[in-house]
Amino acid sequence: MVDIHTHILPALDDGADSMEEAVTMAQMAFDDGIGHIVATPHHHWVPIPLKEMKSKVAALQASIDKAGIDIKIHTGHEVHLYRQTLLDLQRKHICSLAGGSYLLVEPDFYNYDDATDAILEELFDRGFKLVMAHPERILPLIGNFHKIEWFVERGGLVQLTAKSLYPNAQPNILEASIELLQNDMAHIIASDMHGESYRPAGLTQARDIAAKWVGEKKARAMVNDTPLEVINN
Repeated sequence: MVDIHTHILPALDDGADSMEEAVTMAQMAFDDGIGHIVATPHHHWVPIPLKEMKSKVAALQASIDKAGIDIKIHTGHEVHLYRQTLLDLQRKHICSLAGGSYLLVEPDFYNYDDATDAILEELFDRGFKLVMAHPERILPLIGNFHKIEWFVERGGLVQLTAKSLYPNAQPNILEASIELLQNDMAHIIASDMHGESYRPAGLTQARDIAAKWVGEKKARAMVNDTPLEVINN
């Protein structure tokens, strides 16, 4: 499987605290059946240039290889949509997923407005392909997914967080996830892992739950084929 949304790079944001924890997270992901991980720290927490991002990913890859874990780590960012996003892009503080044409974009958890749509439109117009991170957890979108219908119609992909589908998820988040699945507005499942105990990898269980709503073929595509296409484009 391919996990395109993780906070596995150590000491950059609210994800892994250390290289040791990052390697443990990689082992847990491997045990879950994951073969590719995109490291997507919050881009606006610690702005760093692409060259430094590649260096940090290479260091993590070396530690994972030394531990004998068969996982490939890729560069990326979780791109926060706010008033400086386009400026951050100009400053080259934003990394695409695996160095390709896709950006993982995250709306503000408490505000989704015309300015958000304008940034998304501009990114599309500049030739980027977009994956929207966890709209089922964005409060202004819950119950209002008509607001992102245009995004999907323009070719944008929607990523659900694996644990949003778990039976113990917050009821409104679980209901929102099911709504997106039922309306064919969810395309990828990713872990959004932050640590060995905080939202660790769990794609297998989420895939099996999603299959109840969209069938096994599409559920498999959400953790295999579609995210693999993303990191290869």
